[in-house]
Amino acid sequence: MNRTSHFIRAAAACLSLAVAACLIPVAVAAEYPKKKIRIGNPYNKGTTQGQGLELIKKIIQDESGGNLRGDIFHGGSLGSEKDHIQAQKEGSLELLFSGTAGIGLYVPATAVFEAWYAFESIDQMNEAVISLWDDMDKAFQEQGFKMLGAFYDGPRQILSNKRITNHGDLSGFKLRAPGSPIYVNSISALGAQAISMPLGDVYTSLQTGAVGGMEGTIDLISQQKFYEQAKYIIVDSHVFQPLFITYNLDAWSDLNKESQALILKAVDEAATLQRKLHAENLDKEIAKIKEAGLEFVEITDREKWVEAVSQVSKEYAARYGDLGQSIYETVVSFQKK
Repeated sequence: MNRTSHFIRAAAACLSLAVAACLIPVAVAAEYPKKKIRIGNPYNKGTTQGQGLELIKKIIQDESGGNLRGDIFHGGSLGSEKDHIQAQKEGSLELLFSGTAGIGLYVPATAVFEAWYAFESIDQMNEAVISLWDDMDKAFQEQGFKMLGAFYDGPRQILSNKRITNHGDLSGFKLRAPGSPIYVNSISALGAQAISMPLGDVYTSLQTGAVGGMEGTIDLISQQKFYEQAKYIIVDSHVFQPLFITYNLDAWSDLNKESQALILKAVDEAATLQRKLHAENLDKEIAKIKEAGLEFVEITDREKWVEAVSQVSKEYAARYGDLGQSIYETVVSFQKK
């Protein structure tokens, strides 16, 4: 074969590669029409949820050839969780994660997941959410939202200036509570005195003795430095929280099947990452609080705590129809495991 033939074949091969390279963006463009996806984050960018959202953005942009572009508003820049869910409802946000203060305003039965002593781990809660997926998605769609997945938080523990090891130790104990009825009523059912107050007042109230303790996630206790005004973490792990990832339903319907599938894939990978990061971060925060001198105290009669709040959870679920009852029955099934 002469040099001319070699040259011709080499040139033809290069041309074929060039043509193929040019066709890839065209194929991607056809598969993923251009769309800007506005994403709301009531939390900071550095949180495990914020990092999850960043992964969603990266996946959809990279795998769509840049045709699907995410624009994330971190740090509660759009307002409260309530403001975020209202913006999504109105269509000025496409994608969002939220809990009882967000999606719970439209699907209040979701709060039943926060029944006290319902689950023993995030993996258990994730299993429960998956088992109820179709019912949840139907309820969300009836309110104008598409359910895509969930991030998680918890467990919530009790920060205390009193060493509490059993149910009787809670009698009359002043414990700060969020305003949610299921929290206030559960604390009261345990025999403690529920004191509702803004989060901003908790540090001083612990300092002055206006309350003897507060409940919250280890992350919250650490980030807000509440541990500086207490001696013990009472490890009762009373609540794990689902933070549902939702999409504006009209905007979802406007997407083609390929774009929907890519977003679902991105959410699934982000949810897996968030659970991994959450576990790693929890270990670090626990170590930090222990280094500050706090003692982690295990309760000795958990079954009595569970029994004390069981009626509260049942009555709360009864308010929210079939979905509330389905979630409650699922909660009970996990308590029996």
